[in-house]
Amino acid sequence: MASDLTGVEMKEQKEPKFISFGKDGVREGSTIEGVFLRIDSVTNRESKKMPRLVFAEGEIQEGRFDPTGDQFAFLATYDLAQKLRMDHVGHFVQIRYEGEDHAIGREGNLLKRFRVSVSAKQFISERGISDADLPF
Repeated sequence: MASDLTGVEMKEQKEPKFISFGKDGVREGSTIEGVFLRIDSVTNRESKKMPRLVFAEGEIQEGRFDPTGDQFAFLATYDLAQKLRMDHVGHFVQIRYEGEDHAIGREGNLLKRFRVSVSAKQFISERGISDADLPF
């Protein structure tokens, strides 16, 4: 039996857009930003479990997060895993890709470096809204 959705706006939910860093993805010196939503566990081609970081796209407008409805995700590198933690979930995050560190790693698998900035304010709570969104 189908629900009566008269007057209810529905939006298709899509998988987060996967992004990478380097020559085929986010270029050195570029910044990505959004609200940190969660850490998922995914399996790579070598059957190794890796953390995937998921973010909501949007902008800060007048002290509030205005989401676009889209999400993006990427695999956590060693550097990002050291800088982003579970207590950052719900905060607005800016990540600048600084490039590869040729002094660390081996050719083809160099350490990627990032500059990470995290807002002091939490914009989305575990309930999906912040206290600022409550009318009382």
